[in-house]
Amino acid sequence: MTKKTQAKTVNANANQATTAKRVHQVKPRKGKTKAEIVELTPAIKATTKSEKTKTRQTKFQTSQAKLKNYNDKQQALRDNSETIEENILANIKTGLSYWKELGEGAIEYRKNWVANGGDIKARGEESFLTYRTSFQDAYGRMDKNKFNEIIMIAQNWDTVLKMDTTDELEKMGFSKCVKAIRETKKTKAKQGPAISATSKKSKVQMTATQLIKATLKTAEQNNIPLADVLIELKKQLTATIKK
Repeated sequence: MTKKTQAKTVNANANQATTAKRVHQVKPRKGKTKAEIVELTPAIKATTKSEKTKTRQTKFQTSQAKLKNYNDKQQALRDNSETIEENILANIKTGLSYWKELGEGAIEYRKNWVANGGDIKARGEESFLTYRTSFQDAYGRMDKNKFNEIIMIAQNWDTVLKMDTTDELEKMGFSKCVKAIRETKKTKAKQGPAISATSKKSKVQMTATQLIKATLKTAEQNNIPLADVLIELKKQLTATIKK
């Protein structure tokens, strides 16, 4: 087989698949008798205009599908809020449980909005308040305080169930529930977390080890570095010894 025929055979085999490496036969270098075969990387096919258009259309369709899914979920929650509000008006005595259901829907409504790109801390046209009040449903007609109160009832339903042992749950009004929940929160805030080192009800005396562990735990809960605790302890011990 001549060199020319050999080169044609090699080129024919290289063109059989677009993914195959291209080869090129060059003249022998000075001092060499054999021709060299040089491998070339395959040429990358440029993206056509039609392919780019198709990619853009696919992305647009995906975005539109996500938006439709989000709007459908939000609309379902708005429709449900209207039904719940009607139940509240029709069942004054048992309306409290419906307020809880309405609050649970409000939590999901706001959660969906945030997941779709909304910023709960934003102000102006893109704020959640602007979004919520742009629809004339049970949620949209509520002012900011009322909306937060129904969420409070949903999140503190266990407190509502315990707040009155003399009256039936059906006889408790919305305002009474909100007031009871707020009073409970104030009481918990004043009491603070009870620990063995500060509890007045504890009758068992603490050992030195228990005292140190309680102190370190308290320091950790208040983000106080261990080095600061040791420095302060050293100061206190020095002052005690001098006395």
